[in-house]
Order: sequence, then structure tokens, then C-alpha cells
Amino acid sequence: MFKSLYLTIHNLILFIILMFCISIFTLYHPRFLELLSDELSHNGIVSFSKVKGNIAKRLIFYNINYKDTLFIDRLELEYNLFNIIFKEKKIDKIVLVKPKILAKLYDTDGSPSDKSDFDIPDFVINSIYVEDALIKDSLDYKLSFKLSDLEYKEMTFTLKKIDYLLLHVNSKPDVSVAVKAKDLSYKNSLYVKDISAEGDVAFNHADIKGVIKNSILSAKAQLRYNRELIRDINNTFKYIPD
Repeated sequence: MFKSLYLTIHNLILFIILMFCISIFTLYHPRFLELLSDELSHNGIVSFSKVKGNIAKRLIFYNINYKDTLFIDRLELEYNLFNIIFKEKKIDKIVLVKPKILAKLYDTDGSPSDKSDFDIPDFVINSIYVEDALIKDSLDYKLSFKLSDLEYKEMTFTLKKIDYLLLHVNSKPDVSVAVKAKDLSYKNSLYVKDISAEGDVAFNHADIKGVIKNSILSAKAQLRYNRELIRDINNTFKYIPD
């Protein structure tokens, strides 16, 4: 009796180890990724030209097209698949290179206020890089940023740091903004422990440093005006005819 029980358990353990090894081989094998890529890239919603890496830890997608409204030159994902399955839902790094967003994306995906029964699971993302993003609306917005330690837990978003956020608005006049921030959290209201920003509009410069509590910014600002503009204004008023 005990011998047969031992053999059963022994064979079961061997079977589990064998299946685990087969799973590891399958996940890391390039052919498996090719088959998965072919299946995903022809679903009529999202398409991409190719994918590299292995599904267990790192994937790189090229030339993504989502409904002809969102285009991404390259998307990189780094993670540990087994940790995601058996431990916490954590992604090590996300990189988006030259994403291009058209205004009609918001129309095709519905209003953000639409109600949904989908519950966001808790997750952690160590770092997010976005390089040379372009948002095309009535104006063109160019955006690059890096975020560190983004976490969602118990319906609260926390972010350790905005390493940098660079925004350029192609308008008349052009607007450029650079932002850094630390210790952000959001649950119904936004809180930021430390935020600093620099902005340039038509050669006028502003520096802002402060905090955000309950979605209200408290800050000190320093403005530097364009001297040529001030001189032109002074001359205009100086020579106003009687």
C-alpha cells in the first residue's frame, strides 16, 4: 500500500517537473513567440510588424497600429511572467518610442466618463519611459517623460517620482514646459509633495516650485519677461499721439 502510494507521488512529482520544463522551453522558444505573434497581429484591432524577445521576461513590439488612431514605433515590456502569475502583478519597465495619438481615438473608445464594471487589479510598474510622443488634435502636442515606481493599490495611485516631463505645444506662440515631481498620490484628489516646473512662452520664462494638496497647487513663481517685448511696449506708449 505504502509502496504504491510512494510510487504514485513520485511519478506525480516527476510529471509536474516535466510539465514545468516543457512550459519553460515553450515560453522561451522563438517559434512559440512567432505563432503567438501571428495570432495577435491579425485580430482586426491591433496590428504590428514584428515582435522580439521571449514571453517569459521581455517583449519588443514594432510598428503597432491600434484602430488607425494610435501608432507606436516601438513598445518594450520587461517583466517576470512567473512573478506576475504567482506573486505580485509587477512590470519592471515599459518603453514607448514615438507614440502618435490622433484625436479620433477618444471618439472610437468612448467617453472616459462611461461606466464600466471592470475593476483595476493592484499592480506595480518600476519605470515608464515615453519618448517623442505626438498628440494630434486642434494643436500638436509633443511629449516625453519618465516615471519611477508607479503603484496602484486599494484604489489609490502612488508615484515615487516624475524624473522629467517635457511638453511642447505647437501653437502661436509656441509653449514649452518641463516638470519634475516627487511623492505623488491620487484617490479622488491629487497630492504632490514636491513639484517644480519651468515654462517658456514667446521668449518669456517662468519658474514654479510648490506642492499640491487636495488637487490645489500652492507655489511660488518667478517670471522673466522678454526685454525686447517690454522695450517695444514702452516705445509704443511713449510715442502715442495726442
